[in-house]
Amino acid sequence: MQTRYPALADDERITLSSPHWSIRAAKAGPGRHAIALYHRDEFVDVLVQTPIYQGMIRDAWHGTGPDGEPWTMAWGRLPAGAGTVDVEFTGRGRTSHRTEPSVLAEVFWFAEAPGRFHRVSASSGELRDVVRPG
Repeated sequence: MQTRYPALADDERITLSSPHWSIRAAKAGPGRHAIALYHRDEFVDVLVQTPIYQGMIRDAWHGTGPDGEPWTMAWGRLPAGAGTVDVEFTGRGRTSHRTEPSVLAEVFWFAEAPGRFHRVSASSGELRDVVRPG
């Protein structure tokens, strides 16, 4: 089931399934949203709302979940006019995990999957992006 979050207030954060990862509000210009991703309180990435299409997937990473097992996550921006994207994590041997990502401020998305996956694809209508997790 998809989770939808409103824009984050300055002191709010979302903790992901892996307790080492969190999403926090970031500063942006007037009328624009921004989020920052952190791993163990170390800054990893920032996404800012922009009218310029820069692809759906910003990045994807491997890690460990709360149980110490392999875990993969991906994040990005929604294409203009899209309410969501379809995300698929693909591993070796044709293993895959499809998920409906969580949406934040109707601008950003993030998705998580248990396991170590070697490719993440996101699609919305005719648009499709693929990345390899780092």
